[in-house]
Amino acid sequence: PDWWVILARSLDKSDPAIAIGGLRMAIALRGDNAVLRNDLGAILLQQKRLKEAAMQFQAADQLRPGFAPARFNLALCTISDRNRDQAIVLLGQYLGQRPGDTAALRLLSTLLSQNDHAAEALHLLEKFLKNQPTTQPLFLEAAMLAARLGQTGNALRYLETSLGGNPVQAVIRAYQSPAF
Repeated sequence: PDWWVILARSLDKSDPAIAIGGLRMAIALRGDNAVLRNDLGAILLQQKRLKEAAMQFQAADQLRPGFAPARFNLALCTISDRNRDQAIVLLGQYLGQRPGDTAALRLLSTLLSQNDHAAEALHLLEKFLKNQPTTQPLFLEAAMLAARLGQTGNALRYLETSLGGNPVQAVIRAYQSPAF
């Protein structure tokens, strides 16, 4: 019964038109659901059809309120619309459900620091990094934020820790950046 979904997911990058048709057929056969709407929105987002994608993600969120993948994808759409405040809210809701998603955490931290909330971004990273191994790459972001905020001791400590999870060249570039 899921062969339309399998077809759509296998062709989403090579032939988006067939993938979209496959997902629409799956919706017609199985009924509307958040997962299929989110998949459809993801294909549209890859094609840079942002308004159509956002409509699909909103439909997914209406079908299953708080559906985490739709919230993340809606955040991506709002970033492209240059609505950072809404993206911050959506990413916060997403991370409330999936607190270990480092890509979302990095994105939220970047958005907060771009909106002049660097201290809040650093606090968010510190809270996450408290129980992480030294191989966690986000220590480098924490080092850069701490340096920008003038917290030299913390910045150097995070920079040293970041050697475990980042290439040495990246750590050296960070140390040589104007923030340090």
